[in-house]
Amino acid sequence: MPQKKQTKKQIENKNSAIKACEESNLEYKEIFDQIKDGLVFLNLRGKIKKTNKAFCKLVGVKEKDLINKNVFLSPLVKKLKIENPRSIFKKIIKGKKKVLSPIEIKSPAKKKVYLEIRTSLVKRSKKVQGVVAIIRNVSQRIEAQKKIQDNREKYYNLFEKIPFAIGLFNKNLKVRELNEAFLKLFKIDKGKAENLKFNELFLDKKEKTRALAELKKLKALNNFQTKLGVEEAKHFWANINATEIEMEGQAFYLISIIDFSRRKKALEVLQKSEQRYRSLFVNMIQGFALHKIITDKKGRPRDYVFIEVNDYYERLTGLKKEDFGGRLVTEVMPDIKKDSIDWIKIYGEAALKNKSKRFEAYSKNLKKWFRISAYSPSPGYFVTLVDDITEQKEAQKLINKAKQRLELHVKNTPLGVIEWDKDFKITRWNPAAEKIFGYTKKEAVGKTGLLIIRKKDKKELLKLWKTILAKKGGERAVNENITKEGEVKTCDWYNTPLINQKNKVMGVASLVLDITERVKMQQQLKSNLEELEAMNKLMVGRELKMVELKDRINQLEFILKNQT
Repeated sequence: MPQKKQTKKQIENKNSAIKACEESNLEYKEIFDQIKDGLVFLNLRGKIKKTNKAFCKLVGVKEKDLINKNVFLSPLVKKLKIENPRSIFKKIIKGKKKVLSPIEIKSPAKKKVYLEIRTSLVKRSKKVQGVVAIIRNVSQRIEAQKKIQDNREKYYNLFEKIPFAIGLFNKNLKVRELNEAFLKLFKIDKGKAENLKFNELFLDKKEKTRALAELKKLKALNNFQTKLGVEEAKHFWANINATEIEMEGQAFYLISIIDFSRRKKALEVLQKSEQRYRSLFVNMIQGFALHKIITDKKGRPRDYVFIEVNDYYERLTGLKKEDFGGRLVTEVMPDIKKDSIDWIKIYGEAALKNKSKRFEAYSKNLKKWFRISAYSPSPGYFVTLVDDITEQKEAQKLINKAKQRLELHVKNTPLGVIEWDKDFKITRWNPAAEKIFGYTKKEAVGKTGLLIIRKKDKKELLKLWKTILAKKGGERAVNENITKEGEVKTCDWYNTPLINQKNKVMGVASLVLDITERVKMQQQLKSNLEELEAMNKLMVGRELKMVELKDRINQLEFILKNQT
């Protein structure tokens, strides 16, 4: 049958549709190429129908080498090193595999790159037509995961090697992780520990309530002492410290437990013997004072009372026990609030918050330096252990001044000052050494002495180095050394082994004097003396010949006279 002629309007509509389709294709292509992830379309036979620029850039293969090529025969599979690609492709078409990750390849710049491939089925009228694969560079994620894994391994190694019991518990106090020391302390195996809760470890209900309330309020426990044990028969006295930490975006309690049963028993024995306690208290070589903190209506520390002090505390402060007993510190020491240290605040934290303190401070009131340890034996009370370190501080000042003078001398001395470790590496290099050898301190420190030794002298000088370390000589030596510019200099060396308290050599200190000019002058003087000696011999020889000549003339004259 003859085809019907299309009307003008039909032709226009058709052309318009074709144009719209072409524009749509162009827009699609532009979007397709601008996507940062790699895209590739495959038909059901594994033939590559379309790729974008990002894909070619990621895998380092040109588009012309891929389009209309069978993916199994293309350079792509070889590049990606995918094992059993046909089997994997069949699983993808059946919807049984959607992700391939990570795939390691080398980029065009020969750098290691990790790719993740996600696949999706292309369907028309519910019938699978092909596969679209999205390829993404996940190198940063993989590297981050590796770092996280490394950090985890380091954490677990440290966690396991700590010699006392450490446990990680979630906010519900259920076990997340326990180290070997924890299992050993409570005499439980890992299987039983998996369902363990921290609150199940307490044997005293009141102590458990107090500990859990403090943990909830302060998010920490500090030196909390009570009986613990999974079973009554296996209980022990424990010192508990806990703190809240964040890990993997969640809050956990890191809890350490130390068995101090032996110390507890020792304290009980000590308490039973008041006389022995008194003897210890009185004869302590530290100042000891027991105090009670005084608070205002808001519970803030405002003063404290002396309950008891020992004899040494009296000697430190210059006050008598009767001046202390039951009195406020602001009465005993009226100027304490003018002191540079806020003693009441510091001791208040120790007594009220159970925060142990250890610090050094200068008291303007007593004009002395003290090393102080403060802790709370019970709520509202605190003990101070005090050492007078005024003489130590003064001695340290003198040592520091001596060090400064020594450093100034080393800096300004015309002698090169060099220190070495046992491996012949330079650890110190003063300005004079820089001037002699031409190397800056930065260039020299960490390098071996071979830096300034000529190759032909290496064997002999290394032998000398061993002699110095063995303390068998080598303290004085004259060597020819080489500078940074290649100039040979004659140097006078004074070497001293550095000895520790165990009489072991830890290194060597050297003083270096550049005697190049002096040696040159000596050589010149020697040369001049040799020349003078030669001239002298020559002159003496001439004088002898003149004498002989005169004698001969005299003899001839005598003969002539006798003949006539």
